[in-house]
Amino acid sequence: FVSGAEKKKPELPPAPPQPMAKSVKVRRGETVEIPLQIHGMRNQTLTYLIRRGPKYGKLSSPTNTTQEEAVVIYEAPMEYGLTSDEFTYAVKSREGVSAPAEVQITITEPPPILIVPDEITFGTTLVGTTATRQLEISNRGGGFAEGMILVDKPWSVASPDNYRITAAERAVFQLTFASTEPGGFTHEGRFSSHPD
Repeated sequence: FVSGAEKKKPELPPAPPQPMAKSVKVRRGETVEIPLQIHGMRNQTLTYLIRRGPKYGKLSSPTNTTQEEAVVIYEAPMEYGLTSDEFTYAVKSREGVSAPAEVQITITEPPPILIVPDEITFGTTLVGTTATRQLEISNRGGGFAEGMILVDKPWSVASPDNYRITAAERAVFQLTFASTEPGGFTHEGRFSSHPD
């Protein structure tokens, strides 16, 4: 028998919402709040799932901020040389669980902050003798502070007079004063990476 009625195609169930891929920047050792979102709207409470965690940094569990959005907090690693990280997340709705979306993280360096003493006092010395003081410099920022210490006679810096200081590190140099004539002496040292 043949019927004139068309065979009705089965209706496909609605697909789960798709999460949005993200790209964020964070400074080394600091944290960033990353919103997790979907394309469009669903008007239902969604659950966000971390599918693959970051390789280097730390990631909090997702916390819903609205029915359709959540946030995670990513903490960047302190190790130098690491410039990127990533993780993936998916979203669960009444329709099921989505395919994962990727969050790309760029890890940036805070600028170096070179800390030097305001003044080093040598006191009174005899002509023809030397006086030596320690000069300590440190990097309170990030990355590398590097350069040379430049002084004019009658001061000198014991070799080596160059520095390369990573974050939270310090370097100590021997600064010597040796005058061949009497008088008062004042001089400004210069640091080649931060001339000011």
